[in-house]
Amino acid sequence: MEIIRGKVGKSVVLQDFICDTNPDRTLIVDGLGLPHLWEGRYIADVKSNHSPESISKLLLEEEGLADRFDLIVFEVNAPYYKVDAFKKIENKLAIDCILTVQDDCEVYVYTA
Repeated sequence: MEIIRGKVGKSVVLQDFICDTNPDRTLIVDGLGLPHLWEGRYIADVKSNHSPESISKLLLEEEGLADRFDLIVFEVNAPYYKVDAFKKIENKLAIDCILTVQDDCEVYVYTA
């Protein structure tokens, strides 16, 4: 899982990070209400409840998800302590994932 962690500017880094991915094979799980950033990509709007548990339930109930998507982006600005919960979702789905994490630091990207 790729993690984009920081206080501000994560969406810009995320856009640059996925600009070369196939929009038809990328699912954006939008917990921030920013669909205008993701024109042409599939969006799951979860801004009313973007806990790892509710997202996991939503995605695991979806038939054939792994056949339709190569990448899932969790743009939810999760607190750092929830990274492991999102990693479990990635493992269950067997699809590469990217997660945005809210923190009081400069934006940086790392693999978890």
